[in-house]
Amino acid sequence: MKSVIEVGPDQYKVETVLTKDPKKLEYQKKAIAKLTKYCGKEPGKYKVPEELLTEGEITKEDYHTVSGLKPGEIMVLKNIIAFEMPYIQFRGDILIFCTTKTHGNKKLTFDYTPENEERVINENIRRLYNEQISIVYYDCRRRMRAVDWGDGEINWYPVREGRLTYSLHRFFCAHID
Repeated sequence: MKSVIEVGPDQYKVETVLTKDPKKLEYQKKAIAKLTKYCGKEPGKYKVPEELLTEGEITKEDYHTVSGLKPGEIMVLKNIIAFEMPYIQFRGDILIFCTTKTHGNKKLTFDYTPENEERVINENIRRLYNEQISIVYYDCRRRMRAVDWGDGEINWYPVREGRLTYSLHRFFCAHID
């Protein structure tokens, strides 16, 4: 609550840093190591390999995903692998870029080959450790939230009951005074 700035009546601006759970990071690293070889496969959907079912059966069978993939599903595109994690405790997806260099301002060159697979794995694991900083706005009176991802554009949207953003909004607004 140290970085809270009041920007209007019952409206607040907060800098947030997205960090990851160590167990989730380990799972993601394992998934990257296992799935990078899919860069050499034909585009399409694939099922999760048994080696990635480390926590038992898929726990989010009926879970609505942001990626649009089913839990445990792998989507191979031309130069990107998308994997929807199969466990509720690791909610979310992983994007694996088929390149040895994802940073910098230059256009990505997708240079995956079986010979440089280890470099592609290392580059994707390096990306996991980047912390994401964003500016979040809370409007406690109107029950709205907005995020500034660094482009300066702020779009307000209502928080919906039953969502994580609703719980965060309620917690923040209850503790701000």
